[in-house]
Amino acid sequence: MKKLMRNWWIVLLSAAALNGCGPQDAGALKFESNLPICGVWWWHDSLISDDRYLNFAAENGVNEIYLSTGRLGGAEGAFIEKARARGISVFWLQGDYTYIEDPGEIWGILRDFKDYQASAPENRRFAGVHLDIEPQQHPEYGERRREILEDYLALIMELSADLSAECPMDIDISSWFDDRVSYRGKEVPLYEALIAEADRVFVMSYRDTAEEMFALARDEIASAEALGKPIMLGAELYSEEGDHVSYGEEGRAYMYEQLNLLRTYIDYPAIGIAIHHIKTWFDLED
Repeated sequence: MKKLMRNWWIVLLSAAALNGCGPQDAGALKFESNLPICGVWWWHDSLISDDRYLNFAAENGVNEIYLSTGRLGGAEGAFIEKARARGISVFWLQGDYTYIEDPGEIWGILRDFKDYQASAPENRRFAGVHLDIEPQQHPEYGERRREILEDYLALIMELSADLSAECPMDIDISSWFDDRVSYRGKEVPLYEALIAEADRVFVMSYRDTAEEMFALARDEIASAEALGKPIMLGAELYSEEGDHVSYGEEGRAYMYEQLNLLRTYIDYPAIGIAIHHIKTWFDLED
């Protein structure tokens, strides 16, 4: 089943490349990505009722949205339907480091997700699950790093096994997940195990030049290529960690130029870009 899903994602990436990710109208500066997938994290579900944000996403070539919501009902279904009409797939975004040691909550909300998917009409269903579980946020990460990372990997493996027959599973990963962990009888870098388990990984390659974004994700890209898995590079628009981390200080024009320079560093076709996040991007100055 996982192999079939990987092949399906390659087909999706190829189709997206043919269709393009360009803007839909003239006017303000628009993003026209030269990578096949252009996604955006959508953390505030209150924004689904404001069509300006969905219109902005469509006009800037977005073809995937990762929607964080604890509600699964009519409003969310209507948003998915509207997004699909604009050629945008919507994924269900969930994430909290507390799931690592107390996984009951994620299993509970996954049951609600599956119930929703089973009852919703096809044009109102999510395209997959997108997990943003960040072990480094655990308050004891410094003292218990290896234990927490291995517990995190175990949870990802359990979720992957559970979801493999249901829908694709994406995961966000830090660019420095190089710790060696025990995985299926071998010691491997954590990122390699995560790429093997997920249908796609999203590397938080948060830097403000294409060259540095690629440098942060170089090993993950090579691993994804070796495993035949799609991979996405994340672009940050706001950070308190310094100017070099985000494009917030440079603005849209510079960011768009740099994101389209990524192709000069990457030959692997099954790759895309994801922007963090819709509200910050909408508010970003040209």
